[in-house]
Amino acid sequence: METEEILSKKEEQLFTVALILGGLMAAFNSTNIYIALPAIMKHYDITMAVMQIAIVGFLTTNCLVMPACSYFMDRFSGRNVFMVGLGMLLVSSFFCMAAPNYSILVLGRLIQGAASGIIMTSTNALVYQIIVSERKLAISALVSAVCSLGIALGPSLSGFFIDAFGWKSIFSINVPILLVDILIAVKYIPYKSFPVGSGFDIFGVLTSTIGTVGILVGFNLGNSYGWFSPITLSCICGGSLFLLFFVICEIRGAEPMLNFVVFGYAGFVVAIIYNSFYTFAISSVSTFMPLFLQNVMGFNAMIAGIALIIPATCMAIATPFAAKLNKHFPNRNIIFVSAVITLIGTWKMSQFDLQTGIIGLIAVLSLRYIGLGLVTPLVNNFAMASVPSHYAAHSAAMFNWVRQLVFTISISLLTLLYDGHMIKYANEGVMAELGAIDQARYIESLAISDANLVNVIALLISLPMIWFFKEKILHEKTKIKRHKAVTKNRNENG
Repeated sequence: METEEILSKKEEQLFTVALILGGLMAAFNSTNIYIALPAIMKHYDITMAVMQIAIVGFLTTNCLVMPACSYFMDRFSGRNVFMVGLGMLLVSSFFCMAAPNYSILVLGRLIQGAASGIIMTSTNALVYQIIVSERKLAISALVSAVCSLGIALGPSLSGFFIDAFGWKSIFSINVPILLVDILIAVKYIPYKSFPVGSGFDIFGVLTSTIGTVGILVGFNLGNSYGWFSPITLSCICGGSLFLLFFVICEIRGAEPMLNFVVFGYAGFVVAIIYNSFYTFAISSVSTFMPLFLQNVMGFNAMIAGIALIIPATCMAIATPFAAKLNKHFPNRNIIFVSAVITLIGTWKMSQFDLQTGIIGLIAVLSLRYIGLGLVTPLVNNFAMASVPSHYAAHSAAMFNWVRQLVFTISISLLTLLYDGHMIKYANEGVMAELGAIDQARYIESLAISDANLVNVIALLISLPMIWFFKEKILHEKTKIKRHKAVTKNRNENG
């Protein structure tokens, strides 16, 4: 039997504020460093290759903690795990602010990555553990909207602080907001734990850690050392093998750290497969649009950041609107229309060239982000609502873990395509008559457009999957064989 907390209106509002502030800061810290890269490299006298350690390190620890989050949320409650994430983000901010050398900065970013992963996973789970059914989508959409805004605010707001106070100030923003959020979370996030076994899945932790690190590091090394170099192949193949061991271990184990029983629910399976294609298709904007705005269109970092705020604001507005549309129209219809909007915007992005104006670029990005803002909360809600609330921690951890893995791998693959096409067009002497500077701009615009065209193909492939977003498959079990101990554990909890 499903149980949900009944919160008063005030308690629900402050519960939501706590999640919003935590999600906002986790999202903000995922992008705030990018515009500070030149200043950091100059301060520590390091190259971009060395700087990559902090960037890749954040993404790796962010993804690394997600599988274990489910166990700790069940055992110690989502509230406590959420607050641990807030505390880690607060401590890591001091590390980054006071970093006397680059090694300490890297340590701070590693902790920040882990903290952001914990916060994002526990935020999603807490909504579906605590909020009553009819309010889940609305609250989830609101939190998602603010997180999207936080991602966009990272570069632009950080640019302002860097110009005014120096690059270390981008981490000082965290301190007052996190202190306030901790105080709210202590009082207004209910304690709710679920029965778990007495043992801790050490083998699961080891295999998921080695596997996740191996794959992410391998895909990031591919662009630097070559995709067929021994170190790249060793990381990717070794990481894949360890993840296979992890999956087998979790399915067969009596006390899994990350319970694969969530794949026994058809709605979750549909949502996670669709979301993987969709994540691949939308991953390039964060990487390539800043390059297009600065290298092709010639804007500085501050203007580029401001230009990206407008589309992100459109997404933030569209996201909670999805919950209202869902009251009047079926899931599948809204997702289809929204996916088509995203597809049109992505196709228009693949047509960007030297003649593209800033107004046109913002308009196309805004259209794309509106579609994305409508799709994201509905797919997330479909996944989470398909699984009983006592598995919310596991479904949230699984959904976020897979999404982050797909996102990071997508960036590597699209960067490979971008770099390869830059070299190809340069060797072919494309538009050499324009002169060296304009030729370089033209070639980069072509390479970015090619990456966006691949995203168009991914979106087209994902469209037929929308047919399966049917209300009747929510909580419907798929015919997946599960270990008896896992089934017994589910029955005892449900």
